[in-house]
Amino acid sequence: MTEFLHKGVKSVKMDDIANALAISKRTLYEIYSNKEELLLEAVRIHEEEFNDHMVQYSQNKNHSVMDIIIEFYKKQVLRLPTTLWKPKCIKNIA
Repeated sequence: MTEFLHKGVKSVKMDDIANALAISKRTLYEIYSNKEELLLEAVRIHEEEFNDHMVQYSQNKNHSVMDIIIEFYKKQVLRLPTTLWKPKCIKNIA
C-alpha cells in the first residue's frame, strides 16, 4: 500500500511491488493476476487494519468520545499520501 500512496496508482509497476517485497515478478503474478487485484486486496487489508484499530481503541474505557474522535482524525491524516501534508508539522501523531 505504501508504494501506491507514495507514487500514485498509475506510477507503481508490478516490478516495484515485487522489488519492495523481495520476490520475483513471476511469484507476484502467481498470487495476483494484475495490479488492480493487488490494489483491491491492499485497500481491503488497509481498511480492515484501520477498523480493527478503531474498535480496539474505542473499547478502552479510559478513552472518552473526544479521544476516539481525535484518534480517528489522526489516523485519517496518517493515511493521506505524504505529498499532501508535512509530517514535521504534526507532533506525536502516531
